[in-house]
Amino acid sequence: MLKKMKQLKFSIKEGSIGWLEWNNPELTVNLISSSFLKELSEVIKKIESSQIKALVFVSQKENNFCAGADIKEIQNMKNPEQIRLVLESAHLVFSEFEKLNFTKICTIDGACLGGGLEWALCFDYRLVSADPNTKLGFPEVQLGLIPGLGGCIRLPKLVGLKKALELILTGKSVSSRKAVSIGLAHENVPSLVLKKRALQLAQQIIEGKAPFNPVNKYKNKKPFFYWMEFFFKSLICLVFKKKSLEKTKGFYPAPLKAIELIKKTYYYPISDKLLKKEMSVFTQLLQTPESKNLIRLWLLMDSAKKINTVSTNYKPIKKIAIIGAGTMGQSIAYLMADKGFQVRLIDNKLEALCESLKKTRKLFEKQKRLRKINSYELENRFNNLSVSQNFSGIKTIDLIIEALPEDLILKQKIIKEVSKKAKPECFFASNTSSLSILDLAKSSMFPSHFFGLHFFNPAHRMPLLEVFIKEDQRETYPQILQFIKKLGKVPLFVKDSPGFVVNRILVAYFSECLNLFEEGYEIESLDSILTNQLGMPLGPFELMDKIGLDICLQTIFHLEEKGIFFKRPGWLKTLTVVLGKGEKSKEGFYNYKEKIKIVNPKINSLKREKRTDFMTDKQLIQRIINRMAVEGKTLIQNKIVQKEEDIDLALALGAGFPAFLGGPMLYSKKEKDLL
Repeated sequence: MLKKMKQLKFSIKEGSIGWLEWNNPELTVNLISSSFLKELSEVIKKIESSQIKALVFVSQKENNFCAGADIKEIQNMKNPEQIRLVLESAHLVFSEFEKLNFTKICTIDGACLGGGLEWALCFDYRLVSADPNTKLGFPEVQLGLIPGLGGCIRLPKLVGLKKALELILTGKSVSSRKAVSIGLAHENVPSLVLKKRALQLAQQIIEGKAPFNPVNKYKNKKPFFYWMEFFFKSLICLVFKKKSLEKTKGFYPAPLKAIELIKKTYYYPISDKLLKKEMSVFTQLLQTPESKNLIRLWLLMDSAKKINTVSTNYKPIKKIAIIGAGTMGQSIAYLMADKGFQVRLIDNKLEALCESLKKTRKLFEKQKRLRKINSYELENRFNNLSVSQNFSGIKTIDLIIEALPEDLILKQKIIKEVSKKAKPECFFASNTSSLSILDLAKSSMFPSHFFGLHFFNPAHRMPLLEVFIKEDQRETYPQILQFIKKLGKVPLFVKDSPGFVVNRILVAYFSECLNLFEEGYEIESLDSILTNQLGMPLGPFELMDKIGLDICLQTIFHLEEKGIFFKRPGWLKTLTVVLGKGEKSKEGFYNYKEKIKIVNPKINSLKREKRTDFMTDKQLIQRIINRMAVEGKTLIQNKIVQKEEDIDLALALGAGFPAFLGGPMLYSKKEKDLL
């Protein structure tokens, strides 16, 4: 007797069409898990005995087909033998389903990622909805893994070697239109009629009137390109390997393992032998420290994004005003318009507003070129943005965000002026990175509606958002939490403190590197060590130049005014006078006047030590990271942030700390015995 299914429900429609629904009642999304595989194994037996002639598979989750494998379950698999047994079980079930001798149609409406897409590859037809939320991809590489449920074996045979490597190595997802164009899916259908179309296609297949055949082999679909890839497979894989090493600097083993595996298995038919090779690589990668650290950060990020909004009796935020059309203001405006909010960008400089409209238009056109949006969506989102040189119409705004320069007097003046004209129920947020939110709130006519939203540049790309809302206000104003949730950012709730978390620890990082420079270490050497050996995307001195030396110094000195002191060189106050403001002024620690970046010769005028007893590179790295960790512990002691995991996540998402290391707090603990 079959057990009662919790996730899968099988029925028969129109006499001979099987209808299989998937809905995990315990989760908001469907996941490939041990419980799902057990139910699938049972339902396959039921399907085999039903004598149906076609099968349609649907997910009952809104905007979700399958979010992938259950990461928590994977993380709990400590024993390689346990991992192998689970993978073997999954492959066996997938293969049994794939071999069913009737047409299988899969409908995909919403996210179809990782293990979910590997499951979808077992079907004969994949119908995808035209909804913008429908995305298909293999994000495993972002967890230090490769697809482990047949993706590395099945995908290249479906879309070809080049497209398969692009999907697997980048971890990026593609839209439904792109999925059809590369052969990953067969038909793009409006969401409202997706299920109806699947039933219609099933009936056409049964009657022998199918409009097209599911050519699921790239060799048969595009024979010329197939043989071209066959003859040049070594060169293609070499190019992808070179690109991967340039991007990851060799710190991530998963991309290289994926290339090697796909190169060896691409031209052979799907078999248990090939699937076992994939399982072996997946199991090895799951045991690496890189994968463990990446999975840890992913789980922390997933947990942080789960914002509970208990109350539903509130008016949602729809209209937003952003004051200040500088680099950050422009980026925030684009983000808000892209998310569907009506945005008014305000600045007294007409040229800044025109530049903002121009940049916003280019960003939306880029989305269209990448087939993420169509022409209608482009115009609709671009029209969400309007500009103004004054505060007219501010009475209709639900949320005001100031993105002005870090000048306390200027911010206080504007906040006071605008809050007088805004409606009483309007919320006001500051994007400050170093000033106190409570100090700024005093200038508002409605300080209880004032809070902090610190975006990172560029706001539309950086996932982290530092948020300061008084704890007693979080439940009182659920529309703010809902607004944050809609942005899709990873929120880090912090206590009001100059610099919050990321900038505070960055200042500690910069200060320590400046001290090392004063002690006789060369900036090129320090930048090289931290990028090539630690994995930082930019060295500290190049990063300071990118941010702007004037902004870095302004933040350091403002923190000092608030009683937060860092050991630093005495010449720091005159640094911008001696060197310049960084990349924007063509001079900083480096000279940017020529095409080739070189060290600014003016640094020789700075007073430095001449030493002979240099630390090893590992000792140097440990000293720098320890300084960051010490500052992190101070933040926890002062209850600016709750736990070390929050700091690790914030630095990985907001400051580019190498994610494969797990964050500065974790890295400092693991490497404490180096000295």
